[in-house]
Amino acid sequence: MKELHISYTNQVRTAIGRNIPWIGYGMAALTVLSISRDVKFTYNHIAKPEHRIAWTYF
Repeated sequence: MKELHISYTNQVRTAIGRNIPWIGYGMAALTVLSISRDVKFTYNHIAKPEHRIAWTYF
């Protein structure tokens, strides 16, 4: 994480090229969030009421 930093520049195309990894990290986080939400819904939908998991957010 020490090596990660935002690069500033005066040209738009250079800024996009240098900051694409940050966009990828954001997309990965959204994908994980979406998958965990779907897993929660699907599991609690098919599980018996006494086996359902109360998911918490940290």
